Amino acid sequence: MKTSKLTRWLLRLGLLGLLSLLSACPAKTNPPACDQSNDYALSEGEIWINNFETESIDFATDANGVGIGFVTWHDGSGDIKLSKEAANACSDLALPQQKNDGQVLQIEHKVVGWGGFTHAFSNQTLDTWVSQNWSSYEGLSFWFKGTNSGKDIQFELFDNRQIGNTGDSAERYFYRFKDDTSDWREVKIAFSELQRRSDWQPVAHPMMA
Repeated sequence: MKTSKLTRWLLRLGLLGLLSLLSACPAKTNPPACDQSNDYALSEGEIWINNFETESIDFATDANGVGIGFVTWHDGSGDIKLSKEAANACSDLALPQQKNDGQVLQIEHKVVGWGGFTHAFSNQTLDTWVSQNWSSYEGLSFWFKGTNSGKDIQFELFDNRQIGNTGDSAERYFYRFKDDTSDWREVKIAFSELQRRSDWQPVAHPMMA
């Protein structure tokens, strides 16, 4: 992501699910009164990754000096800040079909060259990088509320680490979508749509084993 001004993005990773079936979600409407009769529900075969209700967005380093949890990074000329934002069911931050009050992840960034954040899965004590096996799923989805900047947003997935390597040797795959609305949108990514990064990979990525 590249920009020279402070921008605020909102992510509802609480609705980040691994999908065995990619299905459309009805568009958000704006009724004259708050209607709490419906709520977003997972379909059969879906699981939750984050909902930001109880999960921490803290970060740490493991015994090998690798960043885990929610780790921000940039080229040194900007700044990335992560925080939780209240999203009440009838507020402007409510997602389509949201019934109960909740929270979303807010990303404030000022990036000149490059920057972003990584969620490196960890154990509950936030001291060990923990992998997850998603091989029985076809893809994932998340909710994103941008600023209609027209810029490309790059999502990356880390695939394994080199066997026996305790550093960050995970292979990178990416998917890009455009920030072309200031409304909430559900981004759905089939694993078959991911592309392997050719511009950069860790020195000891699995394909070098």
